[in-house]
Amino acid sequence: MQRSPFEWLGVFFYNIIVLRKIVKIAFLSGIFLFALIVISGIIFFVRSFYGSDTLSVVKGNSMLPSFSDGEVVGWKRAKVDKAHLKRGEIVYLNSEETYKGDENATFLKRIVGLPGEEIALSSGYVYINNKLLIEDYLYRTGRTFGQSFLKDCQIFKIPEGEYFVMGDNRELSRDSRDIGPIKFKRIVGVAKDGPTYNQSKWISTQSASFKVPLFFNETHCREK
Repeated sequence: MQRSPFEWLGVFFYNIIVLRKIVKIAFLSGIFLFALIVISGIIFFVRSFYGSDTLSVVKGNSMLPSFSDGEVVGWKRAKVDKAHLKRGEIVYLNSEETYKGDENATFLKRIVGLPGEEIALSSGYVYINNKLLIEDYLYRTGRTFGQSFLKDCQIFKIPEGEYFVMGDNRELSRDSRDIGPIKFKRIVGVAKDGPTYNQSKWISTQSASFKVPLFFNETHCREK
C-alpha cells in the first residue's frame, strides 16, 4: 500500500528522533566510559604511589603487648616518605640480616632512634641525644639492655638514612641492638592497626620524684 506524503513525513521525523536518541546515548556512554577510564587511572596512580592495604600475620612475641604471635595486622605497603617517619611509629621491615635465607620475610619493629641522633643505653633505659626517653608502650618492666651491636654505656650515632628500631618486648626482641640500624630502603610499610598509646616522650627536668637520671653520663654509667 502506497503511503501518503504525510505518512512519509511522519516516518522521516520519527527516524530523526530515534537517531537523536541513539546519538545521545552513544555520547553519554562515551562520557561515562571516559570518566570511568580517568577514575580508574587516578585510583591506580594513588594506590601505586601511596600504597595499598595489606594483611600480615605477626610471627613471635617481640612486639608484645602491642601485637602478639598469630595476630593479623593491617599495614600500608607504601612508598614511605622519610619526612613522615616519626619516633614511636611501628613499621614493617624487610631484613636479610634478621631472616637469613628468606629475603621476602617482613617483621614489625618500632622506630626508637632517628637518623643523625645519638642513642645510648644505661640502667635499662634509652637515652636519645643524652636525654632520657620514656616509652610507655613497653612490655612488663620495659627495661632495655644492650646486646651484641649496642652495649650498655656505649654511645652510637645513627647514620643518615638509617633508623634504630626495637621490639616492645625488649627481653625477647632481636632488633637494632643486635643487628644495628635499619636502612631506609628496608622499611616497606607502616602498621595501621594497633593499640593507642602515648607516644614516646621526654621526662621533664622538674620531675624530682623520678629516680632515674634524666641525662646520660657515660662516665657514671661505666662506674656502676
